[in-house]
Amino acid sequence: MLAIAVTYSFTETDEQLCHKCFATKREAGAEQVNVPVELDEMKLSGTSVKAFFEDILWVLRNYAHLGHLAIVAHSNVLKAWAP
Repeated sequence: MLAIAVTYSFTETDEQLCHKCFATKREAGAEQVNVPVELDEMKLSGTSVKAFFEDILWVLRNYAHLGHLAIVAHSNVLKAWAP
């Protein structure tokens, strides 16, 4: 399992760290990695658009190695994503 908690923003550095941790889990022998993500008071204005889209592409490329993906957020964050 690779638990991720995002507070306020998600940067390209955060993205690279998540990819590295995921790769470490895979190298340790995990065929699939469960990824719960908590978006705690996340501000979309502080989030890198480039990191966001690169993560979407990364998820699509590594879909076979993802177990369960859960995104938990405050309703205000979800409203900003899905009008």
